[in-house]
Amino acid sequence: MSKEAMGKEVINNKFMNRKVIEALSEQFMAPPSQRKREFLKKYRRLELGRLEFLMIQIRYIHWCVWFTSIVLSGLMLRALTCADRDMTWNFSSVSALIPFLALLAIMEVRKSELYWMEELELPCRISLQGVLFARMTILGVFHFILLAGLTPVLSSCGMMSINRAGIYLLTPYLLTAAGGMEVTRRIHGKESILACGAGAFLICILEIIVPQVQPEFYQPSSLHWWRLALAGALLVMAAELKTEIGKAGSLYEEAL
Repeated sequence: MSKEAMGKEVINNKFMNRKVIEALSEQFMAPPSQRKREFLKKYRRLELGRLEFLMIQIRYIHWCVWFTSIVLSGLMLRALTCADRDMTWNFSSVSALIPFLALLAIMEVRKSELYWMEELELPCRISLQGVLFARMTILGVFHFILLAGLTPVLSSCGMMSINRAGIYLLTPYLLTAAGGMEVTRRIHGKESILACGAGAFLICILEIIVPQVQPEFYQPSSLHWWRLALAGALLVMAAELKTEIGKAGSLYEEAL
């Protein structure tokens, strides 16, 4: 067979194949959709409010976090009401336990990193950033309620004002939380959890050692140092929360 004949046969085959494909497409063409809009309106996607979203996230926080938080609060209450020890030691014991409350919240919020589940949660309807911010809010409010319950007890046992007692309780918590938020933003994976644990342990050790070296640590003369540390922690947390709220808000609106 000559080259010209072979070329013509190839062209004819291609033409025939195209005709067959067109014929099959016409025979098996999908019919036009009927009542499409009515169907879509009938099964509209459920809208999810912010409060409802927070309530759903409460169920996903592990019960051990709630239980351990309450146990730590009970230990703090026991330390405050322990009459056979010096009051400075009691304050020191309470302040040394508080960083672990913040560490519990950080570990729960960053649970996805710990178990390598970030990639699975990223394409969900509600973004990972939104979930993290919701859990951070829930645990922050819960721990604030626990610390608020301890404040009158500390005020009564230490013969001090409510404001002063609140500063003593909030400062180690916010220092640990602010440091943890900064660390987890810069370091990812299990290393971030280890770094947060090291930071909480360091604050715990300082709360035990410093009052022994400086007995006036819990006296009114040193209150300005506590206020300075509290203000620094609040500034760091405000900056981190502003960033998280911006990310979570925009991604939440996109999901809806």
